[in-house]
Amino acid sequence: MKNPIEEAIELLLQEIDSEIAQTQTYAEKALKEKKFTQVETYIQQIQQLENFHQKVKLLLQDWKQLHPSPPPAKSNQTPVKRLSKGKATPQNAYRRAILESLVELGGAAKVQNVLNKVEQKMKSNLNSYDYQPLPCSGEIRWRNRAMWCRLHLVREGLLHPNSPHGIWEISKKGRKALENGSI
Repeated sequence: MKNPIEEAIELLLQEIDSEIAQTQTYAEKALKEKKFTQVETYIQQIQQLENFHQKVKLLLQDWKQLHPSPPPAKSNQTPVKRLSKGKATPQNAYRRAILESLVELGGAAKVQNVLNKVEQKMKSNLNSYDYQPLPCSGEIRWRNRAMWCRLHLVREGLLHPNSPHGIWEISKKGRKALENGSI
């Protein structure tokens, strides 16, 4: 069984992969629109992300050497298995719901209020896997994915990065993206 640090590093690697894929999508869109300066910027970001991915991968290898997994202990408990890819609602599916919820809540709101609104909007898209608790934290899967999505929205400038703790706030860029349907 993997220890929590190993699982966390593997989760980070997955998120970096997701970020690379998303940036590649932006680069392809910019290329179609013949915005070559943006394409170059995205390519540089992808290279930096891939370099970072490699460093994290090496970190995982170092961790495994420092802290080898003990042989599995016999127990009556069924081991917790990681959810296979594709069963949970994708993280990007929360983008529009988060931005719309923030606009409906006046532009800024407490995390709990935003997530309640997001759940209402996405209820027909969420499945039984989304409502399962995560093995490590016990947090409900869809809420965790929505919070990771929020991080990506902040990085893209669609949400304010310096909102008070526990408050999510849409930016002008986020409002504009929502209005012109680019989300």
